[in-house]
Amino acid sequence: MRRDNLFHYFFLAVFLFLLYQYWLILNPFLTPILGAIVLLILAYPMHLALAKITKRRSRGFHAFVSTMIVTILIVGPFLAVCWLLFNESTSMGPALQQWNAAMQTWHGGTALLATPWMRIIQSRLLHVFGVERIDFQNAMMHLLGDLFATVSTTGQSVAKNAIISVINLLIMIFTLFFLFKDGAEILISFKRLIPMRAIHKDLLVQKLKVTVTEIVRGSIVTAAIQVICATIGYLIIRVPAAFTLGVLTGIASFIPVIGSALIWAPLGIVLIVQGSIVKGTLILIWGILVISMLDNVLRTWLIGKKAKLPLLFLFFSIVGGAEVYGLKGLLIGPLLVAILPVFFDIYREQYLRKSAPEPIDAVDDAP
Repeated sequence: MRRDNLFHYFFLAVFLFLLYQYWLILNPFLTPILGAIVLLILAYPMHLALAKITKRRSRGFHAFVSTMIVTILIVGPFLAVCWLLFNESTSMGPALQQWNAAMQTWHGGTALLATPWMRIIQSRLLHVFGVERIDFQNAMMHLLGDLFATVSTTGQSVAKNAIISVINLLIMIFTLFFLFKDGAEILISFKRLIPMRAIHKDLLVQKLKVTVTEIVRGSIVTAAIQVICATIGYLIIRVPAAFTLGVLTGIASFIPVIGSALIWAPLGIVLIVQGSIVKGTLILIWGILVISMLDNVLRTWLIGKKAKLPLLFLFFSIVGGAEVYGLKGLLIGPLLVAILPVFFDIYREQYLRKSAPEPIDAVDDAP
């Protein structure tokens, strides 16, 4: 083996090892870092305008002011929503106590079968399958118990992660300051490391910028519309604390896989089991046909419209990305769909055009 080859192999091995170790170090902070990058892309036009107004100030001053503005825009609405939820939470307390008392009664005896619709279902099962009364009672309670255990576990997880969320917020703000201050130089350094033509680098960066912007805008607009639609549905059904449940439905839409169903599905089932069959059924229908359709269809359409991405692949990238990467997948999945066509174009330009005969290339370009 030649000495030069040995050096190359050794250098690449050590270099890859160092990159992997640095990735392990950054991995726990990946969520706030991605959040800071997203905020940077959204707020960078404002940062440039601020820099033009105060030309004589330092970059650190511009970065500090821009970071404070973004922080206020994030924390301000969050505190306002928390205040509104706190004011409305008093009307939700009696309803929760009533639902809990009903669950305890059903769990302790046969009150679940006291409702007419439950007696009809039990008689049909007894006639067709020979299911005993007590077996049906226990089966229903086990099913409800599993459902509410899942909801409770998710709620406890959110509560336990509240402190982690605050820490991630501080890390994100800290990272955002340095991205405002040195982001342009960092981007130039990364672009220099990419072994591609300048036009391809610019196309890739522009595609990422547009896609990230539309993902955030589409997700926020979708969540806001879900809050409005869910609140309207809860008000029509006359559910206590309709606004609180509507806001929680919108927030839950960001939770991967289960999404807004975390709120409206248990609510509808509780109302049905409690005896309010019409109200519970309407909640479930409204959730399936309106709220969930907004979550899956409207978000995909809003992102794909401006980012010019194929809706079918974008839909699978959002759902599949959330399944694989969790909350980060809502951003990572569409980014992959946005980047892949760019690389297809580069591959087609660099390899297929040079190796394929001219007639084939002409046919491929035909409409």
